[in-house]
Amino acid sequence: MRWRRVGSSIAAVLIGTAMLVVAVLLGVGGVLVLLSRGWSGTTVGWLLFGTALLGLYFSLSCRLLMLGVCVSDDGVRVRALLRTASFSWDAVLAVRSQRVTVTNPAEQPTSMTARQVCFDLVDGQTVETTVRGTLPGAGRSLWTPAVLSASEFDRVLAQLRHLTSVHHTRGRLHEG
Repeated sequence: MRWRRVGSSIAAVLIGTAMLVVAVLLGVGGVLVLLSRGWSGTTVGWLLFGTALLGLYFSLSCRLLMLGVCVSDDGVRVRALLRTASFSWDAVLAVRSQRVTVTNPAEQPTSMTARQVCFDLVDGQTVETTVRGTLPGAGRSLWTPAVLSASEFDRVLAQLRHLTSVHHTRGRLHEG
């Protein structure tokens, strides 16, 4: 089964990659500084503490690179920061967009209204994705680089709806 990513922002990938590069540079620099001071109990403690923090930072960076929606012939995988949801195409009732408010914690109370892709499943659950887009006619904010433009968002939404339709049609052909 081959997964293919749909609707990821190049800015989100660049941010995740930059975070990985910073993690590596901080790790190498920190080890060099600690090694130049010689080994002592304090040095080992700081090395362990720094390693734990860098491990957390590195894990977060890797997870940011995996955010988004991936599709295969078998189904859909939605990766958010803290969880992943996978489901078959048969479980998808509809693909739709909903309005969400995107805030920037660094610039409170600044926020913007955007659209988000959601999957409504046959069991009544709604799976929200990290694929977000600006409203038609709205500009893009510098502090929300992971938000797609309105036209990119519309293209991704149409693509996901098409894939759902194709797989539902295939399912009916195999049943009949």
